[in-house]
Amino acid sequence: MMSFPPSLKQALWVSACALSATLPAAPAQAIAFSESQSEIFFVNFSHAPFSTATSTDTNTFTFTDNDLAIANAEANAIFPDASVVGSLPIIAANRLFNEAFAPGGTSLATASSEASVVGDFWVDVASEPTVFSFDFIGFLDVFGVVDSSPTEQASASATIFWGIFDQTEELPVLLDIFDLKAGLETFSDRDFLSLQTTENIDLLPDLTALDTDFGGTAESARVNFAGSYQRTFTTSRSLRLVEFKQGQATASVPEPSLMLAMGIGGVALLRSRRRTK
Repeated sequence: MMSFPPSLKQALWVSACALSATLPAAPAQAIAFSESQSEIFFVNFSHAPFSTATSTDTNTFTFTDNDLAIANAEANAIFPDASVVGSLPIIAANRLFNEAFAPGGTSLATASSEASVVGDFWVDVASEPTVFSFDFIGFLDVFGVVDSSPTEQASASATIFWGIFDQTEELPVLLDIFDLKAGLETFSDRDFLSLQTTENIDLLPDLTALDTDFGGTAESARVNFAGSYQRTFTTSRSLRLVEFKQGQATASVPEPSLMLAMGIGGVALLRSRRRTK
């Protein structure tokens, strides 16, 4: 999987700029690059799931007059149930990676992906209150950079959401949520980063950090997080953990006459793969 930590992004950008300078189809040597990635692990479940499911979906599209635009989207997810792993620890995880690179001329690249994990748990309460709990750790990272002109655009977004639903009655009830979102778009005021949790979710201060660098030709937002979930039940409950994440990266280097081409290209997204378990 191609993943670029922050320390390597500047080197990638320098190399990409050097490449664009050699392109005869890019008289202005314009260039745009964006990246979105996220990951989460769930571990140390107090109860083993009796049923699990995962799903992934990716899409990429490129339109260019120089054959060098790049769009890459990846998605992976795992959540084995007790019948598969036996007495081994239960782990649920998924990861997304999206990148888009548009060099010179008229170029558009877009990549998007999504993944989810779902687990069903039965919390049996006999005479004493019972705690349902697990730990989690992960990160979210979005990055976008353009050469200089407002006609070059880079955007990226990412979402990580998970919730605990009580499915004991006919209609599910959402008990607790973790909702993390980030997005950026160069030369705009639509950049954002938000995190919402409920009281039964405890984040570890030493392992949780939110960082943003918005404005200018290079923008980024990164969140590292770790914590635990714990809720006490006094009656037997059927619970469902649902985690869902999305990611998107788009880079474009338009010329004045590009809008028609972008409109045509936008409705022709190529689905690179879809996998559902």
